[in-house]
Amino acid sequence: MPPPIVLMYHQLLRRPRPDHTFFSHAITPEQFRNAMEHLKRHYQPMSMEQMCHTWYHGRRWPRRAVLVTFDDGLRNNLWAARILHELGMSGTFFVPSDVVDTRFVPANMRYAHILSTRRGDVFDTPIGQVDFRDRQSLRRWAPKAKDHLLMLTPQERDALLEELGRVFDSLPFDAKDPDYHYLTSAELREMVALGMTIGGHGATHEALHRCADDELQRELVESREKLGALVGRSIDVLAYPDGRFNQRVLELTARHYRLAFAATDATPASHPHAYPRRGAGADVAAVLGRWYPLKRKCIRLAKRVLGYPIPGEHLVRPRPVRRHSGEHL
Repeated sequence: MPPPIVLMYHQLLRRPRPDHTFFSHAITPEQFRNAMEHLKRHYQPMSMEQMCHTWYHGRRWPRRAVLVTFDDGLRNNLWAARILHELGMSGTFFVPSDVVDTRFVPANMRYAHILSTRRGDVFDTPIGQVDFRDRQSLRRWAPKAKDHLLMLTPQERDALLEELGRVFDSLPFDAKDPDYHYLTSAELREMVALGMTIGGHGATHEALHRCADDELQRELVESREKLGALVGRSIDVLAYPDGRFNQRVLELTARHYRLAFAATDATPASHPHAYPRRGAGADVAAVLGRWYPLKRKCIRLAKRVLGYPIPGEHLVRPRPVRRHSGEHL
């Protein structure tokens, strides 16, 4: 049977926020429940534990196998865990260790807040001019700006985010907004008790391909130990923050995690530490449909022809893995 399809979510929101850069595609708990009920009726949901065991013991997959995953560790993920438990299903939640029991907010969330609370439409930024009323202008500027931010050191990025906040005349970050709240260690342990798997997502949601060796050690190894201590379980799986990795990152990951997951379906489902995922929403039937892979390939081809940046595409081409008998960690 074909290898499992892995679905990727980020958050559930009580009320839609279509104008928010990060929350625009979020679905409600009710929509998520309907999607999971469809999944349970027509597919074979797997747990991450089953996925890991089957990968290293023959890879004989159930028919129409699917895994459900969430990234970033937002507190509203607890709703998803409870819904999955009520339906007799399991999910995997990838959490940056530094957001747990702290007030730390990753740069990607601060950046999304700056864009979403801007006052105006046309701006001259340190990364170039952008007109938010012009979709073509925004599509060219946004990936370039994101790549630029990801390649900066944390200190340089903080300075640029402050500058962008001034240029966009954005509202101050609202720490009381519940949609920005992250999971606590007690909530993570509750999720484990509900049958969920907790996975790593770095320490700070840093772009791993940019990290020096000591930074990479903290993001991949020390964060794994910290998160495991908070949860009370070994952390054996990882989702690359923002889906970015290169061969150096992949090799260190392979020494400490059983499986690791990308954030796109641009890699084949044949590498244990670069496994593809499909971004999902309310309509899982479309995402799991037979035409979805062809549609995604056509979109990527169109972007290349039109000259649109495809962030991180050059990074996600891991060397093939030569499988040996008795392969295991």
